[in-house]
Amino acid sequence: MAFFDHLSTTISEKSRDVAKKAKDFAETTKLGSMISTEEDAIARTYGEIGKSYFEQHKDSAEDPFRDKIE
Repeated sequence: MAFFDHLSTTISEKSRDVAKKAKDFAETTKLGSMISTEEDAIARTYGEIGKSYFEQHKDSAEDPFRDKIE
């Protein structure tokens, strides 16, 4: 009987370990997705800033940007 008690305890512990790892993985995936969403928002904002700068300075761009605008 001790064998089955030990086996039952081991299975329960491993099940809890697997459940915790699955929860941790899900949380990590969720955080990665949130980071990706924020990075996309930053990239869009940079694009909007660049477009706005281009529209305002396309005829009078300063040196560091002149080549790219022309």
